[in-house]
Amino acid sequence: MKYCKISPHQTKHTFSVVSIIVLIVSLTYPALIANADSSGWVKHEGTGSFESVASSSDGSKLVAAAGGGKIITSTNFGATWSVRESARNWSAVASSSDGTKLIAAVSEGLIYTSIDSGATWTPRNSLHRWISVASSSDGSKLAAAHEGGYIYTSSDSGISWTARDSIRNWTRIASSSDGTKLVATARDDQIFTSSDSGATWIARDSRRLWRSVASSSDGTKLAAVVYGNPGNIFTSADSGATWTLRASELSKYWQGIAMSSDATKLVASSHMGTVYTSHDSGVTWATDNNIQNADGVAMSADGSKIIVGAPAFIYTYGTAAIVSASPSPSANITKAGETSNRDSGTTKSKVVTKKVSSSKYILTVISRSPGKTFEITATKKGKTTYLFSGVTDSNGGASVSAKVNLNGYSIRIKIK
Repeated sequence: MKYCKISPHQTKHTFSVVSIIVLIVSLTYPALIANADSSGWVKHEGTGSFESVASSSDGSKLVAAAGGGKIITSTNFGATWSVRESARNWSAVASSSDGTKLIAAVSEGLIYTSIDSGATWTPRNSLHRWISVASSSDGSKLAAAHEGGYIYTSSDSGISWTARDSIRNWTRIASSSDGTKLVATARDDQIFTSSDSGATWIARDSRRLWRSVASSSDGTKLAAVVYGNPGNIFTSADSGATWTLRASELSKYWQGIAMSSDATKLVASSHMGTVYTSHDSGVTWATDNNIQNADGVAMSADGSKIIVGAPAFIYTYGTAAIVSASPSPSANITKAGETSNRDSGTTKSKVVTKKVSSSKYILTVISRSPGKTFEITATKKGKTTYLFSGVTDSNGGASVSAKVNLNGYSIRIKIK
């Protein structure tokens, strides 16, 4: 049985904010990616198009940057999310291994760095059309690509920057853990690699519509994707000296690619397509999900946890407790109107649910227990079981609107 926990929208005036938890059971890495509505994947609703995402090595600290929106962060595998910084046209984000040091960039704006997991940010460098950023594992060595400009590198956590290589239509940049080996892609150009922290660069492979690139921890294994005409995936096992075409049958408009630290597990996103994974260093690829128009992708070091950015949504895989970035919980009702579900515990309480539409419900908790934790269980045979939890307000109530269709579910509430 699957357990899904969804985070809530802000409750109405006199009610407390409800925290909806989604627990996913059986989180072993699957042979194929599961459907985004099935065990393993959870969809988090947000604002803006999440063009770039990043993860700490263990997958516990996540960060997502929305173009035309804000940066959001999580420090508990996505169980809860915090909105950070101001609304800007964020284009890129990267993280140190422990997730405490972050770098983010704004298209036609500045670079920003954080040393407290995104709680506060410091503006860096000059106004440019920043398209991609990368970080060493300790966050001291940074790299940033300027679309239609130069690559910039920093060896002091973003305080000072040096322009590198030539003016190109850079698309993405990636770094080894120690920051010495860099790889960058350019649109209608080549792949470029550096083994001296960006001081010098070598052109690799052919001119293609290169879109994104990823690097293993030691920088010897690389993967890159081409955006259409045809769209292909390429891998390298010798720091970019030679490249091998992979999954030639998958001609996609590839958007992003990420890999585990040893490069055995990979994930790639596609425009007008789904998300694909490989468990054999890119030799074979498979998909079985409905994630559409995904862009930014990131993986934990062992490849067991994934975060994917898409328009208005973030998807996470392999995390133990999930709450949507923009909360959306709901209750069940079998028909329009209201129904009450009595407390299965010892206190007197009930849930009143009202169907607003086929995909939206209003759930109201009524009790004589102010300031108490409540837990609501929604069950239906053969379907996902939802666990809703929160704290009642000073009047013993709580309310939340939801975007989940739980038609036909049985609901029970318990006040703890």
